[in-house]
Amino acid sequence: MCLVVLSHGIHPDYPVVLVGHRDEFHSRPTAAIGWWQDRPDVLAGRDLKAGGTWLGVARSGRWAVVTNFRQPGDPPRDSPSRGELVTDFLGSALPVGQAASALATKASTYAGFTLLVSDGVDVACVTNRPGPHVQVLGTGTYGLSNARLDDPWPKVVRSRRRVEGLLAKGPPDPTGLFGALADRTEADDDSLPDTGLGLAVERRLSPAFIAGSEYGTRSATVLTIDREGTVRITERRFAAHGEVTGRSAFAFNTIRPG
Repeated sequence: MCLVVLSHGIHPDYPVVLVGHRDEFHSRPTAAIGWWQDRPDVLAGRDLKAGGTWLGVARSGRWAVVTNFRQPGDPPRDSPSRGELVTDFLGSALPVGQAASALATKASTYAGFTLLVSDGVDVACVTNRPGPHVQVLGTGTYGLSNARLDDPWPKVVRSRRRVEGLLAKGPPDPTGLFGALADRTEADDDSLPDTGLGLAVERRLSPAFIAGSEYGTRSATVLTIDREGTVRITERRFAAHGEVTGRSAFAFNTIRPG
């Protein structure tokens, strides 16, 4: 993912509300969200080049989402796919804090990332920039892009504010939440982050929704978990200039271990 807003423990009926965008090169092969044949407990889209995923949820209610950390230079050739961090967590039975700490012990082997992990109740954040770090999150609304959690990039600040406004009015509605992250407006130059890629690139990547012939927003996802443990996840997929090419929606009741 490249933009995530998480409402954790705020809404009285939906303790988990997450909406996010995956930005990627349009040429990178990708499978739509679905239950994996080789991991029947995992519901996720799939990166068909590296085999992992950017966001996934398990039948137990565990979920995870990862963003890369924007910085110049390509990832080392021998670094593992950051999508493995999501599937590793989904396959773990450890409590959230222990699982996050275990992931942090190998974080330095990956290119830069920030990872959110949850058992559907507790949430932790793991990052390896500037070094491995684990943070257990309290109740709140959080924003994340290709940086550290809550770094105030313009699209993070605007998107978080819009999601908070929607949830203050009523239950999470996927259509409204998708709309909250649909803004294609470029940020003012004086508010852009400096990640070393140059002003023109920072400007092009600044909208919440990126439209472009080679690189842009490939999919949007809304994930909710209610007080009864019902998981609902909806995905929209987009072509190069933002045309919707597909929609998928799933709902299931969580199966807790034991």
